[in-house]
Amino acid sequence: MSDILGTLLTQLTKNSGGINGLVSKLTSGGLGQQLQSWISQGQNQQVSGEQVRQALGEEQINRLAQQAGTTPDEAANQLAEKLPGAVDKLTPEGFVPQPDQLGSLLGKLTGKS
Repeated sequence: MSDILGTLLTQLTKNSGGINGLVSKLTSGGLGQQLQSWISQGQNQQVSGEQVRQALGEEQINRLAQQAGTTPDEAANQLAEKLPGAVDKLTPEGFVPQPDQLGSLLGKLTGKS
């Protein structure tokens, strides 16, 4: 897992309800169709850094970039590259897991299970 993705997941777990918060934020940010493709068991649709920036908001992207020691553009681009696969792995059964299941799934994603 990249540092930027780990930072985002940590922020969302602390502040926005973890994977459910991420799903909500991406859906309300206009990425609902792409998100559904990541959750479902079919092909993952790609997104651009700009789409991620719009969905998560400038403030969160700037905060992530600062914490990861990179530029906002690079942070958004890294998330655009990593989010589809990460959400796909966090939703192996084709639905968003319950909060009590998230720990074991994050362990699988980071290779710590």
